[in-house]
Amino acid sequence: MLAFLLCFNLLNHISEYLFLTLVILGLLKIFYEQSLSHIPTSLDLPLIIFLGWILLTLPFALDPSYSFVEWRKALPRFLMFWFVLHVVRNQSQVKAILHAFVLGLGILCLIEVVDFFVVGGNAFSMDVRAGSFFGAHQWLSNFLIIGGPFLWLSWVSQEYVWEKVMNGLVGCVYPLAVFLVHTRSVWLVVLVQLGLFVLYRITGKFLLSLGVILLSVIALFVTLNLSSEFQRSLSTNDFSNTSTLNLRFNTWKVAIEDIQQSPIVGAGFGKHTFRTLHPDLPKEIHKHIHNMFLGAAFQLGVPGFVFFLVVFLKTLSASGTWLRDSVGHESFHSQLALAIGLMTIGVIVRNSFDDMFHGAVVYLFVLFVALGFCLNRGQVEVWSWSRGEGR
Repeated sequence: MLAFLLCFNLLNHISEYLFLTLVILGLLKIFYEQSLSHIPTSLDLPLIIFLGWILLTLPFALDPSYSFVEWRKALPRFLMFWFVLHVVRNQSQVKAILHAFVLGLGILCLIEVVDFFVVGGNAFSMDVRAGSFFGAHQWLSNFLIIGGPFLWLSWVSQEYVWEKVMNGLVGCVYPLAVFLVHTRSVWLVVLVQLGLFVLYRITGKFLLSLGVILLSVIALFVTLNLSSEFQRSLSTNDFSNTSTLNLRFNTWKVAIEDIQQSPIVGAGFGKHTFRTLHPDLPKEIHKHIHNMFLGAAFQLGVPGFVFFLVVFLKTLSASGTWLRDSVGHESFHSQLALAIGLMTIGVIVRNSFDDMFHGAVVYLFVLFVALGFCLNRGQVEVWSWSRGEGR
């Protein structure tokens, strides 16, 4: 149910209340049974250090009360990781969560596609973008890049006729939603995910394939920006107009200057801190930084940026390890590890042009990462204590 509700941004508060209720029930169960267990993972320390660093920077924030509220919001989102890790026990539970999410993703895509045409959207114009019904196109775009790999995983792991029908219907509406969201970074992410998938299936080396794909994307951007004639031709097209990219470049320059002013503790945690620091920006500069890593450096300083980056690097490293240790490409463990790796790359690339790693996006990200650790819990020693054992 929770994985289904998280697909709809307008239901975000309901999802949070449901999750917090489940956490409270879990704590009451531990208290009643007087038993406790801990499953160590490679993400424990990075997450704890990142959340702890936010607390340490609060006294230096531009608006400490706002930054504390944002930290309080972030805490349960990352708490999802440990909750799932200790609740989900087997592959059948993972598949049930996966199918619930895919169902929610399909309904989300269908509603947003229908709404796009109802409000008068033109498929070949950037004036209207799919995603306004449940928030904004930025939210939909992040759900799409998270959901794509798991839509594929659900398809290859289906066992029943109803699953085949559901995946078939979602598979039909998903590409249409990807196109109608009219977000070029989403199109880039989908190409990167497809390229990484194909290259990995050919080479069998995930991290090597990842390096080749990312270097190819960087080389493409450098090459395209070398030609002024090409830039002029892009600016005349509705889909390839570079004005929004130039707006981001202007904003990033200001953010980098701010980071140089406070490189250790930053300006304060929270997406709106940038707007608070610069209330009267000209129209050539956006009120949001539009890059989650640069945003982390601005809000939390260079150390905070490093701690935040390590979370993603550790996730990619874990995915590579699971793929290396799994038996064959066709096992569910291997396919889940690949889907998590593709999702992580998607979040990184997409949010290099935006900063939407908030709310349900974080919940879904850590949920799926935790599922990977759940199916690989046999590789670690689980620490447990109960009063009856006297340990």
